[in-house]
Amino acid sequence: DSNAAISALDAARQRGAAYLLLPGTAYWWLEHYPGLGTYLDAHAACVWRDACCAIYALGQWPPETAA
Repeated sequence: DSNAAISALDAARQRGAAYLLLPGTAYWWLEHYPGLGTYLDAHAACVWRDACCAIYALGQWPPETAA
């Protein structure tokens, strides 16, 4: 379910994952697990999306700029 997917994503982020690559063949996940899509919209930034894949930046967004 969406909660399990979000928990797995958060665990990966805590282990240092900086990006999530979602293959185009897995876009159905965002429909099947609507909570995951909502979570990604709120806590990640989609930095690329086309028919082949979507890439989400999982770190702080927008990134901090150097002083």
